[in-house]
Amino acid sequence: MVVGGISTVLNYAVFLLLLNVFGVNYLLATIVGFATGAILGYYLNKTWTYDASDKGHSAAITYISLYSISLLAGLGFFWMLVEKLQIPPEFGNIFVIILTTIMNFLGTKFWVFSK
Repeated sequence: MVVGGISTVLNYAVFLLLLNVFGVNYLLATIVGFATGAILGYYLNKTWTYDASDKGHSAAITYISLYSISLLAGLGFFWMLVEKLQIPPEFGNIFVIILTTIMNFLGTKFWVFSK
């Protein structure tokens, strides 16, 4: 839970920084924020939460696969929220983070780092 919280805060902070300070497109800002949180999350989950140092490259490959699927689902959902429902990106990204966090938590627990 702590790892997810740290990764989520980093994800959203990078997103807001890129969107509001640097004027980056909301979808690109989401990708960079998501990737930043995912990289930190992988390291913390592998070494701290699941103690999966023995899983080698297989954990990294399944983690990247899971997060790629989650990112694509999140981007599609985000585009719909912003472009079709006219929800501001700063608010819409919160819904995307909720969706992807659930997907990623379940995927890491039952697929990536399962015993």
